[in-house]
Amino acid sequence: MTEDDVQAAYSARAAEYAELLDSIDHAAAPDINLITEWARGISGPVCDVGCGAGQWTQLLTELARCVRPGGRLALGFFTNTTLEPFDHAVTTAWFWPVDQLQRRVEEAGFTVTHSETRTDPGARPHGAILATR
Repeated sequence: MTEDDVQAAYSARAAEYAELLDSIDHAAAPDINLITEWARGISGPVCDVGCGAGQWTQLLTELARCVRPGGRLALGFFTNTTLEPFDHAVTTAWFWPVDQLQRRVEEAGFTVTHSETRTDPGARPHGAILATR
């Protein structure tokens, strides 16, 4: 699937996503707490980058170039013990082992300051990584 295909697939469902996820009400309390604490230390602009179909991992190095020294990164992702694709409502998504994604973040020039995982009832396993440049 090309980048244009992914963009078209998400565009086709944009209204549905906006209706379902256009408010903080859908977020789990641990996610709200994590992002609230992370954001307390931010004094400059914030860039909210969607994960799409997982291709964003290839852009970490480019992202690191755009984040000023001391800048912060917060990643949320689906986690598992192996890197593997799974069917998503729009296009193929990926489960990432925390250690593999953390290594990618560090290789891109960030220092990981926090990582966590959890599985909420009825939901896919979720991970989060916080890092600084």
